[in-house]
Amino acid sequence: MLDRIAELIKQKVIDRTLTGYDYAGQKFVPYTPGYAKIKGVRVDEVNLKLSGGMLNDFYVRVKRTPDHEKKDVFFIDLGAISIHYGFETEFASDKYFWNADNQYGNHRDFLGAHQGVPLMPQKELMNLIQQAIREEHKK
Repeated sequence: MLDRIAELIKQKVIDRTLTGYDYAGQKFVPYTPGYAKIKGVRVDEVNLKLSGGMLNDFYVRVKRTPDHEKKDVFFIDLGAISIHYGFETEFASDKYFWNADNQYGNHRDFLGAHQGVPLMPQKELMNLIQQAIREEHKK
């Protein structure tokens, strides 16, 4: 069931990101016209998927104890379980932090970890956990 909770959370974050919204439900800052032209995309086609590398390296793990790993960007301790998330590679982690708060003001923080806030509102997390529990009981 812990793996299913992690899967639901990860998919929710990826789906939200691919539609162009950050952790707080705000649209990502558009690309500059020059950057969009170089990359061959529209200025409003911001979904952090140009290469796909960062989203592919994104992970979510749910554990029974708050056992924090070095590469975890952030973790949420919910008492009986903890939710850990981050990136499998240092390159993807660095890219996330650059996108979240770069010197050009193009902030595209899809996780909220840079701001010190959780992945998504706690109510949304709890709904996903309840969904996994309901699925488990149906088996």
